[in-house]
Amino acid sequence: MEAQQCVKLTVTNSSIDFFVPIDYVHRTKFDDIILLS
Repeated sequence: MEAQQCVKLTVTNSSIDFFVPIDYVHRTKFDDIILLS
């Protein structure tokens, strides 16, 4: 039971680490487009 919870936490943290940089990159590109136009 504890092992499964640990795996779930690891997967969730990996997902957050994966999605946050993507969100940041998208926002940065969006800001660049606004600045350039």
